[in-house]
Amino acid sequence: MSRVIVSVKLIDRSSVTAEVLPLAVQIADHEKAAVYKASMIASKAFSVGTSKKIRVLVESMDDFDADALKSAAEYLMDTLQDPAAIVLGSCPDEGKVSLVAAFTPGVVDLGIQAGKFIGPIAKLCGGGGGGRPNFVQAGGRKPEYLTNALEKARTDLILVLTEKAN
Repeated sequence: MSRVIVSVKLIDRSSVTAEVLPLAVQIADHEKAAVYKASMIASKAFSVGTSKKIRVLVESMDDFDADALKSAAEYLMDTLQDPAAIVLGSCPDEGKVSLVAAFTPGVVDLGIQAGKFIGPIAKLCGGGGGGRPNFVQAGGRKPEYLTNALEKARTDLILVLTEKAN
């Protein structure tokens, strides 16, 4: 019978915590900055529909990542209230696009699903995405098309919501 001796080097937990904590603070600060930016752009929302007024907001959020966009979209859904449709986009890194679509229950009840809506928009940016009927994250690899994609999202939302909310 032979013996196997294994040597394991234990990591000092305090050094890991010291490395991770600043990163966690940085992430939290980044998401707070996104929510602050969202509070500044909330006034750009406009209403669509005659019988049922739906608040719409489609905006670029500079270089915020997908998690920060999600935080911003959640804040905007609370701020704009139901019914509201929100699409946010950004270029967080070179060669990368992040998109988020958030639809309140009043929009989903009209038969408009975020997951189905964002697909063609993300495709314009060389990507795709998916998610729930009320919330979706998407991405792409062509940041030069983000502006056009957001314009299409705005136009498409106006058309479909005007039709459904009248």
